[in-house]
Amino acid sequence: MSPDGGASPGGDDRASDAVPPRASPLFDRSFWESVAAESPELAGDPEGTEHLVYRFLGKYLPAVLKARTAEGRERAWLALWSYMIARRSARKPFGLSPLAADELVGRFQAELVQQGYGPK
Repeated sequence: MSPDGGASPGGDDRASDAVPPRASPLFDRSFWESVAAESPELAGDPEGTEHLVYRFLGKYLPAVLKARTAEGRERAWLALWSYMIARRSARKPFGLSPLAADELVGRFQAELVQQGYGPK
């Protein structure tokens, strides 16, 4: 709905479909870096942690929030997990074991639930 009370141009406004603005605490880089740094495999690796959080906030978190179905959210989480376990490279300064990636995805999911962005 527009500020004057009329319908917004371009369609309906379903709040549940909206992704929070990037200024939202949900997109606070330092918060997610502290969550990621709890992973033993990222502890002491600020470059890897920063890179992971950069990608999470730029690509994977928006995909999770925009997903309309549980299957869509699961695909987004699986894509993040796959990215985490991919080998370290010149462009990706970290690589996690499958177990560490499982644990970190679980931490990210738990934090989203705590912030009110759990499964719909």
